[in-house]
Amino acid sequence: DQGWTPLAIAASGGHVEVVRILCDAGADKAGRSSSGATPLFLAVNSGHTDVARYLSEAGADLDEGLAVGLTPLHSAVLAGRAELVQLLCEGKADVGRARRWDGKT
Repeated sequence: DQGWTPLAIAASGGHVEVVRILCDAGADKAGRSSSGATPLFLAVNSGHTDVARYLSEAGADLDEGLAVGLTPLHSAVLAGRAELVQLLCEGKADVGRARRWDGKT
């Protein structure tokens, strides 16, 4: 399981109902997997718009992604996922945040 929480696994797998249940039960929306990824980043990186929308509406930090500084918006842009880019921008993700892949500004 790569040291992932149940919420991270559900978010990465696109299981929006499971994500809802876990969040309702108090799962940490900011908890990071062993790879340093937040559940929102995992959902965006896997292309799961419904999960990303739910986590966004549930208060997940839109600017936290990987521990090295790559954000969910970076991931959506890199993959050309316009619907996710739109969702994150509408949620006021920081469109000016710049990071190199090694985590340096």
